[in-house]
Amino acid sequence: FAEARDFLEVALAASLRNLGPNHSAVASSRSNLASILSEFKEYEAAREQTEVALASALREFGPDHLIVATYRSNLAIILRNLGEHQAAREQISLALASDLRQFAPGHPTIATSRITLAAILFHLRDFPAALHEIDQALAIFRAKLPPAHPHIENAEGWREAILKAIR
Repeated sequence: FAEARDFLEVALAASLRNLGPNHSAVASSRSNLASILSEFKEYEAAREQTEVALASALREFGPDHLIVATYRSNLAIILRNLGEHQAAREQISLALASDLRQFAPGHPTIATSRITLAAILFHLRDFPAALHEIDQALAIFRAKLPPAHPHIENAEGWREAILKAIR
């Protein structure tokens, strides 16, 4: 990750120099760097990069573009890690709404957004809503993926945690 971070920082600097701050390639570099920063648990720095990338993507593509939904989802995870659960919920809800408009109802991207939302709802202690979202995600994953797929195992782990919290 350290080498990737160094590479991405160089790439971002070069993109800024050559393309300017509002280019979609710069936003992509910022988003990639934010992913690495999150791995180092540097969530404030990751948040800053993701917020700038999101603002740029919103200007360039509009609110319903897949890239915007991806950046919103990434920001939601960062905000969750920062303990800002309500702000995280707002971002993942916007991402999920966009996903629902862009994809067929059983698309795995929708399931992934639902799992993120379920995790945030869990932290907000809204267990019935979290259970609903995780069940929706599991239904999609079970229809699309082999039974031992890691996405199914992850969702089942969240489901068990939610049920335990309800009990």
